[in-house]
Amino acid sequence: MTKKEKKLFGMNAFKHVERIKEMLQTHFPQIPETEYSRLFSRLSGHYRHKYKPNDKICRSNPKLNNNERAIFDWLLREKYKPSTVYYWFLETRLPADVMHHLQEGNMTASTAKKIAKNRQRSNDANASLLILEQCIQAVRGWSE
Repeated sequence: MTKKEKKLFGMNAFKHVERIKEMLQTHFPQIPETEYSRLFSRLSGHYRHKYKPNDKICRSNPKLNNNERAIFDWLLREKYKPSTVYYWFLETRLPADVMHHLQEGNMTASTAKKIAKNRQRSNDANASLLILEQCIQAVRGWSE
């Protein structure tokens, strides 16, 4: 392992994401920051199809445009796997308190994802119960 690889290996995911965002903003300013997750999702699918063609998850190979191809090549030159970068970008979309614990090293990434998913499920369940209550009240008000 070279010095550069050791240096990159010791960084946490959030530092990697910041480094990649800086590179994208300097070299590809036309790509908005809101599109990064979608971009890395496409690059991850392309990488999976290209390097693991027998993987059952791979359904189709997304065709990359010139910008996506340049970013894909840069990631591989810098020893980043697109699927790992996509995973890191998903970690940055966690709730703030969970992300804080993750950055401090108080919990693992898988635990943080489970907590965030459980919160989302409970929010969805609460919202559906509220809608159901409103429907029941509307029907009762209509029938009286």
